[in-house]
Amino acid sequence: MHAIDCEPNGGVCSEAACPIAVVADEVRSLAEKTAQSIEEIHAIIEKLQTGSRKAVEVMEQGKSQAVKSVEQSTLASASLNTIIEFIENMDEINANIASAGIEQNYVIENIKDNVDKILQVADDAVQTTERANGACVDLSEHVKNQQAVVDNFKY
Repeated sequence: MHAIDCEPNGGVCSEAACPIAVVADEVRSLAEKTAQSIEEIHAIIEKLQTGSRKAVEVMEQGKSQAVKSVEQSTLASASLNTIIEFIENMDEINANIASAGIEQNYVIENIKDNVDKILQVADDAVQTTERANGACVDLSEHVKNQQAVVDNFKY
């Protein structure tokens, strides 16, 4: 109650009441500063909470994207495995085709050799036939000559 009657800095103040008024002013000033600091701390806490919520949201989005990336990677891996199997099958088919091509070349070479031999035999047969034909012509001439000689003896 004495502080109400007392004004620091030039007012009327009893000796006992003045120090109380000064302390009261200090307490009021500290209370105002404390209230102001509490408001600032409250604002900082709200900003931290908002930032934390945003960070959690970003982390959740990152987690979701990571899960999607893993799923897509799994699908891509399965697709690549399918492609690898297809390529391996194609390699096997190509190897079979190459092997068949080599076998066909071998068969073709054998056929060519056989055709060459047949042509040689046919050429030999033609030459033998020509010689036989020549011999037949000669024999026919001899037969005619012999017939003429025989005819001369008959008459």
